[in-house]
Amino acid sequence: MLVLNTFAESLQKFHMAISKLSKILNPDTLETEQRAARILKSKSGGIKSSSANYFNVQEPSNNSFIIRSVDIPEILDSLKKDGFSLGINLPPELISEIWTFANRTLCYGNNDPSLGFYYSEKEQAQTKYGSIFKIGDYYKKTSLCPVIKQLGSDPILLKIATQYLESEAVHQGNQLRWNFPVELPIYERGQSTQMFHREGNKRRVLKFLFYITDVDLCSNPHVCVRESHVRKEPMPLYRRREYSYQEITEYYGYNNIVPICGRAGLGFVEDMRCFHKKASPGSKDRLTLQIKFGVKD
Repeated sequence: MLVLNTFAESLQKFHMAISKLSKILNPDTLETEQRAARILKSKSGGIKSSSANYFNVQEPSNNSFIIRSVDIPEILDSLKKDGFSLGINLPPELISEIWTFANRTLCYGNNDPSLGFYYSEKEQAQTKYGSIFKIGDYYKKTSLCPVIKQLGSDPILLKIATQYLESEAVHQGNQLRWNFPVELPIYERGQSTQMFHREGNKRRVLKFLFYITDVDLCSNPHVCVRESHVRKEPMPLYRRREYSYQEITEYYGYNNIVPICGRAGLGFVEDMRCFHKKASPGSKDRLTLQIKFGVKD
């Protein structure tokens, strides 16, 4: 009997050793188990407010498998002061996944669901449809991209939105869109400049924007007006929805008009009460992802 017990114990130790060895040889299994343990650990304990200056609610965990190296207090301070903040970037491997999705998925030209085309076949599609595309939108198909879907519930983005909006933040949608340069006669180019606008004075909405392509001054950078979310415009501007570059410059100052340029992966967040616009059509295509959060009704 003693011999049998000793043999059984030895056999059990042998199986345990084999199990450990298989995990070492198969790092994916080990990583999956470690990730599950981290998730369970994060769910077991609540996350406290990162700063006493912001609304203290039960918030999601800081653990994020997408957003990395984010200074949340600094981003919140910049948001409150300027109306926008940089420093929320996506790693190259995830940009590559979104880029691959965009190239393999139909988008639709000029907000028309009947003008479907693949980005690599844009020129042929314009000839086929007899239309020049200014934009290409993926609409609800963005939910088919795992990375974009995960960003809608990313703990870091939710934490920033919840703290800034001082209420439980909810994901309100995504947008993946191409902006294309369009050749125009010289006399029409001045008319093509997009006007500055904002999404309401009272609506509490945050948008996180990520450049999926490199964006410089030739590829329609997003332009924000610093402090325009808190500085009210004079009465002649207040009742209108769109404002010219000259009007915004005269009131807010040239130095507060900030074009945001950067390499693919650059991300930033904006209070949609802040005046913003896209620059005049340039010479490069631009692909941008937007993740929108608002407050619970």
